Amino acid sequence: MTFDEFRELIDHRVAPEKLILTNPKWITSFRINERLANGYRRGKAFIAGDAAHCHSPAGGQGLNMGLQDAHNLGWKIAFAVQGKVKDADLLLESYNTERIPIARSVLSYTTSMTRGVYNQGFFASFVRRYIFPLIAKSSRVYSKTRNNMLGIMIAYPSSPLNHLTPSILRQIRQRKSWLGFLFGSRQHLIEPGKHMPDGMLKLPRIQPGRDTLMLYDVVRGTITHTLLLFASGHGITRDKNPLVGKVLEIAGRYKSTITATVIGFKNVIDYQDFNNAEGFVEKTFAEQVPALHESFGVSNNSQAVVVVRPDLYVAFSATEEEVESG
Repeated sequence: MTFDEFRELIDHRVAPEKLILTNPKWITSFRINERLANGYRRGKAFIAGDAAHCHSPAGGQGLNMGLQDAHNLGWKIAFAVQGKVKDADLLLESYNTERIPIARSVLSYTTSMTRGVYNQGFFASFVRRYIFPLIAKSSRVYSKTRNNMLGIMIAYPSSPLNHLTPSILRQIRQRKSWLGFLFGSRQHLIEPGKHMPDGMLKLPRIQPGRDTLMLYDVVRGTITHTLLLFASGHGITRDKNPLVGKVLEIAGRYKSTITATVIGFKNVIDYQDFNNAEGFVEKTFAEQVPALHESFGVSNNSQAVVVVRPDLYVAFSATEEEVESG
């Protein structure tokens, strides 16, 4: 494209306004290329980011996708190199299994969005001008769109790394049944493969100018899996809650790959309990309100254990009864 052609195009687009263009440094035509590699791994060689996929910038997912690839792959290579897993090949191959379906989905989404934006037909123009502004005002639509763009709606339900307990298998069957489709299902324990929800926690010791922090701050940047015990109102010490002892036992057995964290309700925890929470004093927290318990699907009168991977995805979740019997 020549400078004269570009200036003529701009004049046409901004008319009747005027926009004066001078002294261009570089002019070229932008063409959207959409590509997806036929695999992200060959033996000990891996690709990620733009080397693995490229697509329309619509939706702003290009950089996000590359960072997600790196976050997904980095901890797996570290675990394999450090000999922290029995089946390193299964762990490394899960990078392929988890990330390629996400890339296919994003490519499909960005293609549809691009076609919708550039479609000059009557119906497409009508939808863009009159329908989208109405839909965009919905807080529910805004929240879902925001979460999609942030990438926290991405899930790996078919990952070979997911460990599904009997209770999780039952709730998946219920959710996929025709009754679940028609009427929905009540809140259940978070399923493996989903992104870890965030929430506010109360610090065990009040620090100057700060007495709360977010769960993300506790979990992210760790080089191990995080075992979360949602203790509800059952206490955070061995003597008050037998499940704490079970969690300590598990964390001790796999201390090179698991860090234990206990979360209880503030109104049922004595300050002294924080000092007595042996084994993980700095990893014991309380909730002012049970919002975080609820987002993980844990009711006020029950307990649950959730294992979160270093990339903040749930690998395992189990009820109190399953942990005690296992």
